[in-house]
Amino acid sequence: MPDNTNTLFFPPYVYAGSWVAGGVLTWLWPLPISKAYPWLWGVALVLLAFAIVTAAIRELAHHQTTHKVSEATRALVTSGIYRHSRNPIYLAGAILSLGFALMANSWWLVAALAVVLVLIQTGVIHREEAYLARAFGSSYRDYTARVRRWL
Repeated sequence: MPDNTNTLFFPPYVYAGSWVAGGVLTWLWPLPISKAYPWLWGVALVLLAFAIVTAAIRELAHHQTTHKVSEATRALVTSGIYRHSRNPIYLAGAILSLGFALMANSWWLVAALAVVLVLIQTGVIHREEAYLARAFGSSYRDYTARVRRWL
């Protein structure tokens, strides 16, 4: 067993790939969400996403562990934003994607996000959870009983 999460995907590439695919589809065949062009809501979600990811990475750094799926996790972080979500960085990616969808006024980007959530859940999160259960045992199981996976 590798001493990392051994995920199937590198999460930032999954999110970025969805933005590219959704953007191309939007350009080829626009499917607007609203005639009102909800860009301001999109900007608010993008800012929220950056605040969440910043808080998550700072909390990991405070506990001297990493946010990189290719590196070993050195500590089980259950404080800060991790008291509310076991996966705040993936949550931030989803919020960012939804913000981009609103800014682009594109149902294609929303559909691409749905695909991303399935890929992240099955190819990343399930593997991370198995790794953390092996690494931290009952402490991790207790944490999963208290804190939801996404929200």
